[in-house]
Amino acid sequence: MPEGLGRQMSYAGTFPIKMDRKGRVSVPAEFREVIKPMAFQGLRATPSLNHAAIDCLDHDTFEKQKQDIERQTPAFSVERETMMAALHADSRRLGFDPEGRILLPDDFIAFAGLGDRVVFIGVGELFQIWEPEAGRAYVADMRRKWQELRARLGARPREGGT
Repeated sequence: MPEGLGRQMSYAGTFPIKMDRKGRVSVPAEFREVIKPMAFQGLRATPSLNHAAIDCLDHDTFEKQKQDIERQTPAFSVERETMMAALHADSRRLGFDPEGRILLPDDFIAFAGLGDRVVFIGVGELFQIWEPEAGRAYVADMRRKWQELRARLGARPREGGT
């Protein structure tokens, strides 16, 4: 990939998936395709700092976030320690099994209130795993906020209302 272009693929879409009793869940094929070219065939997962969901990042994005924190904060500062702890303390490496599934830790399942059905939501450089109703509410809220931002910035709605 030419330098400066960044990653060409991102996580997009919403995918409802069944989770088995052991906490295994299939990562959508579209998301696995983003991860496929990377050295570690799996992801970094952590309880979201913003929502009752699980944030999932590929290894490259996780490392980029770490480097961004290092660039933006002074070494040995409270700010850097806080941000690094938030990124690393609860994160886990979750590898794919031969069927493209990951095993979610019990504490992550409890944190996000997950049951036998989950929804994967792509949000660009990461994706999230939500309880389905909470995920639908999140997407609806983001659409509402999008409309408010567009109005505040003076953008005119396109035909069809979006």
